[in-house]
Amino acid sequence: MLIDHLRQEFRKVPMTEHLSVDEQIVPFKGVSSLKQYNPKKPSKWGYKIFVLADDKGYVYDFRPYTVQSRRLPDLSFQSDKQLASKGRGSYDEWMTTSDSGVTTYAVKWYDNKAVCLSSTFATSQPQQTCVRYDRKRKEEVEVPRPNIVKLYNEHMGGVDLQDQLLTYYRMSFRSRKYYLRLVFHLFDMAVVNSWLLYRRSAVSLKIPEKKQYALCDFKLKLAFSLTASGKDLRKKRGRPSTDAVKVNFEKKKKCGRATKPIPEDDIRKDGIGHFPAFSANRATCKLPGCKSKVRMYCLKCNVYLCCDQKKNCFLDFHQ
Repeated sequence: MLIDHLRQEFRKVPMTEHLSVDEQIVPFKGVSSLKQYNPKKPSKWGYKIFVLADDKGYVYDFRPYTVQSRRLPDLSFQSDKQLASKGRGSYDEWMTTSDSGVTTYAVKWYDNKAVCLSSTFATSQPQQTCVRYDRKRKEEVEVPRPNIVKLYNEHMGGVDLQDQLLTYYRMSFRSRKYYLRLVFHLFDMAVVNSWLLYRRSAVSLKIPEKKQYALCDFKLKLAFSLTASGKDLRKKRGRPSTDAVKVNFEKKKKCGRATKPIPEDDIRKDGIGHFPAFSANRATCKLPGCKSKVRMYCLKCNVYLCCDQKKNCFLDFHQ
C-alpha cells in the first residue's frame, strides 16, 4: 500500500531533535465522506492528516485524521468554562499511558481560547510567562504559560513550511475519483522530502547555496530522470538522422548557449539507448579528467565522448 510504503521510507531517515505534530489539509472539494472543513486554513476543504515533521519541514510520519483529546485513555480535562473562570493562563495537566506503554503528558491551556497539547517528554514545568494584550485594561499584561506551549511555539513551524513548499508546484488535475487527490499529495510530499534531504546533504558537503538546485529545478531534473531512465530515446523506426542532429549542434554553437550538463547516473548507466553519433563540430570530452576534443557524442546523453585506440571514454562514461 502506498501510504504504508511512504511512511516506512520516511522513517528510515534519522530524526532530528526538534519535532512537532500538526494538522495538514489536502485540498479537495469533491464528494467524499472523509472531507473536512477548516475555515482557518488557506485550503478550507479537504482531507485532514496529522504530520510529524522537524523544524526544517521534513516529514517523518503522517496519519489520517483520527486523534481527539477525549480519545486519550484516563483523561478528563476541565471544560473551557471552568478554565475561563480561573482567568487567562490557567491550565489543566494530565499524565496517561498508551496501550504500547508510552507515557504521554497532556496539557489544556486557556489563552484566548482553550488549546490542547501532548508530548512524550515536555510538561507544564518549568512554567513561564508571556505577554498578551488585555482589551479590558487596554494594556499588555503577563500571562502564565506552560513550558510545553513555549517549546511547541518554537519548533512547530515545520509542518507549515512543508505546506508552503507543497503549494509552490503542486500537481494539478481534475478527476471525480476522490482518492487521487490524496495519492498525488503523497507524491508531492515525497518529492519535497527528497529535496530537503538533498539540501541537507549539500550543506554537509559545503556546497554553496548558489550552486544548489532550487525546488523547481530539482523537480524538473527528477522528472527528466524518471522519464529517461531505462528507456531508449531514439525514434521507433530506425536511428534519428545524423544530419538533423548535426544541425542542432551547429545552432547551439552559433547562438553561444552553454553545453548540457552531465546526466544523472540513473540515466547514463541504465545501459539502454546509448549509441554513438558524429558531429561536424568538436567539443571537449565530458568524462571527468579527459580534455580531448572529439566529434563523437552519445545520442541519449547528448554529450561528447572519446573512443579510439588509446582510450574508450564512451564506455567508461556509461559504466
